[in-house]
Amino acid sequence: PVGGGDATAAAVDALAESTGWPVVAEVLAPARAGARTLATGPWLLSDEGFSAGHRPDVVVQIGRPTLHVGWGSWVAGASDAILIDSHAGIHDPTRSMSELFVADPTRLLTALAARMAAGRDRGWATAWCDADGRVVDVLERALMPGPLTGLHVARAVLASVPAGVAVVAASSLPVRDLDLVARRSDAPAVLANRGAAGIDGTVATALGVALAG
Repeated sequence: PVGGGDATAAAVDALAESTGWPVVAEVLAPARAGARTLATGPWLLSDEGFSAGHRPDVVVQIGRPTLHVGWGSWVAGASDAILIDSHAGIHDPTRSMSELFVADPTRLLTALAARMAAGRDRGWATAWCDADGRVVDVLERALMPGPLTGLHVARAVLASVPAGVAVVAASSLPVRDLDLVARRSDAPAVLANRGAAGIDGTVATALGVALAG
């Protein structure tokens, strides 16, 4: 799987198309809007049964570690874990990656896509896409009107945001709820602070985004 980071959706799509690799991208990453990005990647990564049966030989992480539960175990269980980052070392604090490429992610992925077409595995990608479709159906049924949960609220917020308007999410559960229900076709831009992100910082970020827009 390929993480999101700051690479453009087009660059990630190009690599996924040429290699047959599935794409799991968090809601904060541009790649979430890509045509090759799995709609329910966070759910698939967190399912122990699916993860055990679909363990990759190589994972590629673009930028910082993701929001996804289970991503750390994927990195630990892969023979090769590659980090592509424009900032050396900042996004691998535990030194768990096998390789670090300090480069512009968009330019590097675009170049790799042109060289790796011969190694694509359509069966691997199809297995992920089939599972993704099944989880989408299950989620649609699970999120029918009923007891209100954070996932219901997150989906309602995403559905009500006009085109061109960004959503600033608080840390911890709010941004993760958005991550679990966002679909690549309809999700607006979602922004959130990482690390020290208290109430004051979140409000300041929201005000800054509003003023910039």
